Amino acid sequence: GELRRFKESLVVLLVSCLFVVLTADLDLAVLGKLSLPILGLTAAILFVVRPAAIWLATLRSDLSWRERLFVGWIGPRGIVAAAVAGLAGPRLSAAGYAGGDLIQPTVFAVIVATVLAHGFSLAPLARRFGLSTAADTQRLAVVGASPWASDLVIVLHRAGVPVVLVDTYPGALRTARDAGVPTLQVELLSRHAEEGLADHPPDHLLAATRDELYNALVCTRLAPELGRERVYQLAPSADHLLHVDTGVSRDARGKVLGDGDLDFDALAGRHEAGWGFVVAGADEDHAEGDLSLLSIGADGTLELFSADHEAREASGDTRLLVLRPATAKALNADGSDIAGVAG
Repeated sequence: GELRRFKESLVVLLVSCLFVVLTADLDLAVLGKLSLPILGLTAAILFVVRPAAIWLATLRSDLSWRERLFVGWIGPRGIVAAAVAGLAGPRLSAAGYAGGDLIQPTVFAVIVATVLAHGFSLAPLARRFGLSTAADTQRLAVVGASPWASDLVIVLHRAGVPVVLVDTYPGALRTARDAGVPTLQVELLSRHAEEGLADHPPDHLLAATRDELYNALVCTRLAPELGRERVYQLAPSADHLLHVDTGVSRDARGKVLGDGDLDFDALAGRHEAGWGFVVAGADEDHAEGDLSLLSIGADGTLELFSADHEAREASGDTRLLVLRPATAKALNADGSDIAGVAG
């Protein structure tokens, strides 16, 4: 995984440097040779040549007309075209071929036009044709198939939120699997973690096992893949572990779910006492003691609530996943008021 990320970063760096090298010796006077015929050729490549070629190539394929049109439109030119133009243009001119000096401005016009036109139209066109997953709800991976975590993913699954429950013990995954929730039996700290998540790539991760150090390790392990702002873990049972000066470094753990009081035992205790997970509208009346855990935006974006960042203001079409008492005043085994424990 680390080697693959290094290679990808190296490729981006080399391609960026190559563009700089190719344009370093580009005479600005060459760009001044842009003319209406060159612009017309650029338009023909965008609107005629590429679409016609793709349309003919996919005549006997299973692609729908929307998919064929989409593939025919999206085809930005880049480093290969620039490299060939930088090599062929000067050589053709030196060999006495007429128009050799027009290759570079023509190719760069095509590159700029395709990158701008295709780059800005890619997402809107994909959404228009129903080919984009960007409008779908982001996927949440929950690590640790405890009874309350199984109920959490089942509720989200029934609400249309893509989820995957991860655990190393197959028996713990049975409840969620029987409810139709995608499950994954894998050790996320192993070298097979990325292969296991390939079928259900998450956008956010919640490490929700009883082992606090394991949760931190999982978040640290997947932070480079998902982004450090998208990995969460349960609060540790000892408050000093979150202390700014003496606690676990933010770089060595995920964001803490909730206000810092929701450790594994707190959630398990509430679940055993009859608390349940509910997906409700942000503008609905909420029961006393409701604990909001995450929001589901109208555009499908997820946001897990954490004391480590300020939550976005919820709009009227936002849904919330809340942990709700069985009654307005759910009592703990010792008679204490559960609704008031979390604050």
